[in-house]
Amino acid sequence: MNKLIKTLAITATVIGLSACASNTPKTGLEGYKETSVTTYQCGNDKVTAKFLSDEFNSIALVTVNNESPALLSNSLAASGAKYQGGIYELWTKGNNATFKNLLKAPNRNVQCKTVS
Repeated sequence: MNKLIKTLAITATVIGLSACASNTPKTGLEGYKETSVTTYQCGNDKVTAKFLSDEFNSIALVTVNNESPALLSNSLAASGAKYQGGIYELWTKGNNATFKNLLKAPNRNVQCKTVS
């Protein structure tokens, strides 16, 4: 009887642990693939953009001065790629970009240079 209880306890533990392992938290970015990561120097700000896409959308996870990342989504642009979200706007074209912090300077685009 004792052996049966131990076996059942071990089996229940293994099943419980495997159930926990399959319940990893969702980020909402499942299905997106990283296409590139670029770091820019935009005036006094260091802006790192991780670009991701799926079959329908392009997005950027943007970190400014090593703070928490902000999610920017691709929006219509006459040329280049424009990403907007929260208080940030990042517009890229080739190796150049412009960056705007709508909270600090809503009418000011800062020119950016790619950092190696």
